[in-house]
Amino acid sequence: MSGRYCFSVDGGESYREDDVHGTRSEAHAAAVATDCLHDGETIRTGVPFPVSSIELANSAIDGDAITDRLAEVANELVGEAAGSWPDFAGNAPGFQEMLGEMSKLLAAYLNSYDKPAFYRVEEIEEHTHAETTAVREGLTDP
Repeated sequence: MSGRYCFSVDGGESYREDDVHGTRSEAHAAAVATDCLHDGETIRTGVPFPVSSIELANSAIDGDAITDRLAEVANELVGEAAGSWPDFAGNAPGFQEMLGEMSKLLAAYLNSYDKPAFYRVEEIEEHTHAETTAVREGLTDP
C-alpha cells in the first residue's frame, strides 16, 4: 500500500482502509464526496503503511517485562525463597536471541490466526476548510 493515499474525514486518526487512492488529490476529492463530511471538519490525507506481525511481535516481546513477570510468579509460588531470581539482565548470554525467537514465534502465530489488517498513516497533510469548500463547489481541482 505504500505510496498510495488514504483520507480521514473526521479530523481524527480513523483512516478508511477500504478507500485508498493513487494521489493525494484523489484522496482529498474522495473525502469531499463522502456523505459524512460536515462543515468545519478537517480532512487529512496521508500515506498508509501496513503494520507487520513481526513489527508487533518485536514491540510486544519485552525482555524487562518478561524477567519482571518471572520474578512475580516465582514470588507468588514460593515467596521470599525465590529471592532475587531471576538473577540476570538483558545482557545475559543468549537472552536477546531468545527474545528474537519468541518474536518470530508470535509473528508466525499472528500470521496464521489473526494477521494485522491495519496500517499506520504517515506524511499526513491537513486540508483547510477553504480548500475543501472549493473542491466541493467545483471551483478547483483538488
